[in-house]
Amino acid sequence: MLPLYCAFGTDDRLARIEAAKVVFAAVSSKDKTFDVREEYRHVLLSDLGWESVADTMAHWIVKRTPSRTTA
Repeated sequence: MLPLYCAFGTDDRLARIEAAKVVFAAVSSKDKTFDVREEYRHVLLSDLGWESVADTMAHWIVKRTPSRTTA
């Protein structure tokens, strides 16, 4: 099962957080994260402070990526 990362802004006017929570809960993955961002809108990576969201996403991905060794 694949991991799931869902980020949602509380000021999103296009999607409802309640609906996102229902979908998130229905996902059977045991490794899932629901990241709620206060005062962010629909496209979190276009909002002021997007660097924080991108940093959180990057750390989440790196934590789940197997390390590679080069020969």
